[in-house]
Amino acid sequence: MVERVGVGDDLIVVAGDNLFSEPLDGFGTAIRERRAPTLAVYDVGDLEAIKRYNAIEVDAEGRIAFFEEKPAEPRSTLTGIALYFYPRETLPLVRRYVDEGNNPDQPGRLVQWLYPRVDFYTWLVPGIWYDVGSAESLAEADRVFSSLVSR
Repeated sequence: MVERVGVGDDLIVVAGDNLFSEPLDGFGTAIRERRAPTLAVYDVGDLEAIKRYNAIEVDAEGRIAFFEEKPAEPRSTLTGIALYFYPRETLPLVRRYVDEGNNPDQPGRLVQWLYPRVDFYTWLVPGIWYDVGSAESLAEADRVFSSLVSR
């Protein structure tokens, strides 16, 4: 896709089913300072809930040290969400990932493949985050966000 549409610059990728309670300007600041692949992360605070997502561990500098999609026995409640930054220098690796036959439709799989190859940083999402990709999570987010607005 990147080559087909002629992208040759830095990329920010965000899924439309993310819902945030706080501004994301800190993400922009972080990626401008680091100039390295960066994944927004959120602490779901529940080892059972994390099984629906991915579990991530980070080092002292915020680099991904471990990443597992839909873990059966999670070691962390920190999950990566669909908000990514890829500097133009990493685009050849994205192409290699696809050329090797990896799944191009699951962006978390790219992170899982890429983090052992390059320093891949994280940025902690402030406030509340919901993945509103299902009717159940959308209803829950509506309930939570409606109560925030009515305060």
